[in-house]
Amino acid sequence: MIAAGTKRLGLLGLVTVTREGRGGKNRYAVADYMVGAWGRIPYRSVVGPGPRYEKRVKLLHDLSCKRATDLNALKLYFLLCAHRSGASLYAMIGYEKIHEATGILKPRIRQAISLLIEFNLVRIEHEKLPAGTNTPNRYYISGL
Repeated sequence: MIAAGTKRLGLLGLVTVTREGRGGKNRYAVADYMVGAWGRIPYRSVVGPGPRYEKRVKLLHDLSCKRATDLNALKLYFLLCAHRSGASLYAMIGYEKIHEATGILKPRIRQAISLLIEFNLVRIEHEKLPAGTNTPNRYYISGL
């Protein structure tokens, strides 16, 4: 599955693969990567506790590759981590911007958010404003 997926990403022009040295190691690079646009992902929240030799990316093992909601939650989590400013512990972004950045349909964003809350990766706070005023949620990233 990984080889087929990597090949497909290459054919679509999303990833470039460079073979390095005699050991046959591959270096993968995201095409059209924007330097400076990055986010920090809390290590313990994603990997989980445990001895160093047992480390695995717990989040990826807990999510299924067969459910669209799980993929949407992963995309949303990466977006929230990237969208958070270095000075705050939260990201503020509305459903419209989430849809533009990830392609997640607006009715499915709530499902992705619920899954992130269930996995204790984010929590949400709503700003109390006068009636009729709408602001984006504050998505606090767990583990920061």
